Amino acid sequence: MSTRAVYSFRNTDHLKPFETHIYKHHDGSPKWALKYIYEASNEARVARHQADLSFGKYSGRLNPTDSMICGFLTSRKVIGPRNITSHWKNHPDINYRYLIRSAVHKSGRTKDQPQIDELDLYIKIYHMDEPLAVRRSTEGVEIASGYLETLMDLYQVPRCVVKEEKAVLEA
Repeated sequence: MSTRAVYSFRNTDHLKPFETHIYKHHDGSPKWALKYIYEASNEARVARHQADLSFGKYSGRLNPTDSMICGFLTSRKVIGPRNITSHWKNHPDINYRYLIRSAVHKSGRTKDQPQIDELDLYIKIYHMDEPLAVRRSTEGVEIASGYLETLMDLYQVPRCVVKEEKAVLEA
């Protein structure tokens, strides 16, 4: 049986915060989900860097949440179909929900090293094990929350560095 999940990306850059929801039919357990979020964050970092190169003085056009959504939808390492959905409540069969908030901080900036945007991802993990009537009125049971790196340590998710992404960032 599949472990279904909805990934909710909360955008707080606007006057009225909103969420973009992506439904994934399988591999929704925390260990797999955190791996996919990690891979998407690598893709998002590369996308932001390429946008900065393309836009020049107009850099920063891709906000952190939008870059994470792009990374999650386009990453080849996030296996299987992903669908944008209007709301997580439209999927009564989900096992987990991930609420992801992203922000950017600058790192690097030495004489030999360019400044690189790093994404800070704060994630809340909800287990959706209540009956359907209760589930539609609540967000589920929060089982963990914290920054991506902390949660990856908690769930023992391995990290890997992909050479082609490092090459793009160093260009």
